[in-house]
Amino acid sequence: MRFARAASARERAAFEDQRGLVREVQGMKAYLVLDLSVNDFAGFRKYIAEIPAFIAKHSGKYIVQGVQPTAIEGDWKPERMVIIEFPERENAEAFLSDPETQDLFRVRHATTTSKLVLADGCT
Repeated sequence: MRFARAASARERAAFEDQRGLVREVQGMKAYLVLDLSVNDFAGFRKYIAEIPAFIAKHSGKYIVQGVQPTAIEGDWKPERMVIIEFPERENAEAFLSDPETQDLFRVRHATTTSKLVLADGCT
């Protein structure tokens, strides 16, 4: 977007602020947070063995991997927790929509009770 010479200094400053914010957000990390209970460990082993390659394919890395978290406040009581960091939201979205991961996601859905959220990190 270009401003005509008649644009006020305040309008030009607001535009520059928005451009800076867009550049900042584009480099923001994103996190997948998975809260799960394993119902069929034997069936879940396939997911455990194969999903790390797809996480790496999309430049993700484990921050927390299958630990038993300690509840501090509220009634949230996850049995197991996984947190995966991606360099940008687009990487996480590509991981989630990768056709090669869909069968593994079905394995997770069939063998666990889980909740998954995608959250943007702070810069």
